Amino acid sequence: MRQITPGSKTTQMVAKLNNKSLIVANEFSSSRIKMLHANLQRCGIKNVALTHFDAKVFGSWIPDTFDAILLDAPCSGEGTVRKDKLAMKNWDQQAIDSIALMQQGLIESAFHALKENGILIYSTCTLSHEENQDICQFLKSSYPDAVEFLSLTDLFSQADKTVTEEGFLHIWPQVYDSEGFFVADYS
Repeated sequence: MRQITPGSKTTQMVAKLNNKSLIVANEFSSSRIKMLHANLQRCGIKNVALTHFDAKVFGSWIPDTFDAILLDAPCSGEGTVRKDKLAMKNWDQQAIDSIALMQQGLIESAFHALKENGILIYSTCTLSHEENQDICQFLKSSYPDAVEFLSLTDLFSQADKTVTEEGFLHIWPQVYDSEGFFVADYS
């Protein structure tokens, strides 16, 4: 599993929203939620509610609730191999298939937790098609009239170098001299 300090995306969202919106940050890992809490406290952030649930419950527990959701999905993590030499230690196709099945449940739950016309951002730090494009296509095929992909071609300078046909960003390490990453935007 990747060893990334929890809270970087949460603190960036807080800054972008000028501390004016309530953010619900869910972390399933007990050890990571403690670090996330500490990082939020260290930064003086007070508009984040922390939860510690399997995220698959949000869609049924609180449907049609959120204006926007960032689903930073658990993944096989092969995009982090540059900084974590053990990232590929347990990698195999069976693990990817199992993770992809979990991701399907997570993205469907997130979709149901969104308000109508809400924004859903799906991200991973993996490179596998099964955990990225296939998950996005799963949601689109499940709800074809309610899901629209938004193009990320202009998200940053030269984003067009790694944009997929659907408008997703599939960041390859060799293109930007970075870690591998995937992000998709829906409305």
